[in-house]
Amino acid sequence: MDEYGQHLRGIIGPYNEGFPLGLACEGEGGDPSPAVRWWRDAELLDDSYYITPQGFARNELLLSSLKRTDLMTRLTCQVSNSNLSAPVTSSVIIDMNLKPTDVHITSMYRPLSVGHPAEIVCVARGARPPAQISWWLDGEKVTSRITESTAREENLTVSSLIFNPNKHDNQRNLSCRGDNPQLPDSVLEDTWVLDIHFPPELDVKVNKQVPVLEGTDVSMTCVVRANPPIAELEWLKDGQSLGPPARRDTRNRTLNIQAASIEHKGRYQCAAINSEGKTLSEPVLLKIHCKCIAVI
Repeated sequence: MDEYGQHLRGIIGPYNEGFPLGLACEGEGGDPSPAVRWWRDAELLDDSYYITPQGFARNELLLSSLKRTDLMTRLTCQVSNSNLSAPVTSSVIIDMNLKPTDVHITSMYRPLSVGHPAEIVCVARGARPPAQISWWLDGEKVTSRITESTAREENLTVSSLIFNPNKHDNQRNLSCRGDNPQLPDSVLEDTWVLDIHFPPELDVKVNKQVPVLEGTDVSMTCVVRANPPIAELEWLKDGQSLGPPARRDTRNRTLNIQAASIEHKGRYQCAAINSEGKTLSEPVLLKIHCKCIAVI
């Protein structure tokens, strides 16, 4: 019987992994009074018993913390009062709720590209019943475009997420969590730090207030946001790649114009390339004011 006095036979439970389990067995009659013992298969677990006020021989078995290996274990109570008669036995089989033992994103880790949905697969093993899987992005639950399947005979759950990345997801944490809702503190998780690739995003900034006075120096900076880093950067004026007198400084992403003249006026753009593509910035109009020459 259990701690509530309910008589138990056959498969009992399910009981939670890590929790205690108390069982009691009583025997009555016979002369001398019977001995009551608990066995796990051929292993003697407990042979301590006492006589209740009602005259029953009672053995109380306490398993302080159920382990995974206790799943479907057969426990047998044996009552006997002499070596001359066959003992009387009664058995129970322990069913259990188990925590997941492993949660793992099985898809190969790789950079993801903006505009290209990717399937990401997560597997949870070892839970009984099979684990529930959830997906999280920087602590926020993802609820759409998820499919899930279970293989109960293997205590296996497989979840597939169709993830549509955008540039703001770069360096965010995508986590797969598996747990058994029947068990507290059973959550295991695996996390990707997302590497999101996107084409260059470009802006041209002029370091002087436009229009620029003829004869002064002016520089323009190409502000680049890209992942992976750009492999090439060039400057264009009125749609044509620049040559002298403009100097291209791709390391600092600046275009320097010394002693600006009327010939330097026009629409300036920068262009950059990475593995995701080539991008052209919006044009910036550079106006040059001529110096006034007084004729006397």
